[in-house]
Amino acid sequence: MCHLKNCIAESCALISEADLLKIIRWGRRRSRGYGIEREYDFFRYLNLMFMFGMEFDTSPQYPWAARILTSKGRAAARMDLLMDHAMLACSRMERSRTD
Repeated sequence: MCHLKNCIAESCALISEADLLKIIRWGRRRSRGYGIEREYDFFRYLNLMFMFGMEFDTSPQYPWAARILTSKGRAAARMDLLMDHAMLACSRMERSRTD
């Protein structure tokens, strides 16, 4: 919980601690379904949930997320690739706002 409150304080301020804990547990279950076990990778998964939506991993808006998460390979490598795609998506969204 501290990780989220430090990284996305604004979003966490809008959510009760009880609800935040529910979100964390729900995200943990979802991430484990993709073989994500390491705490570091789970924190990155949580960050993506708050950036792109709680169900970013199945959203048709982000098909790259499901494709990467369900691909073969080590979970850490998949998370690295997922973060790269997320950064590209953020850059594109930022560019579209300024154009």
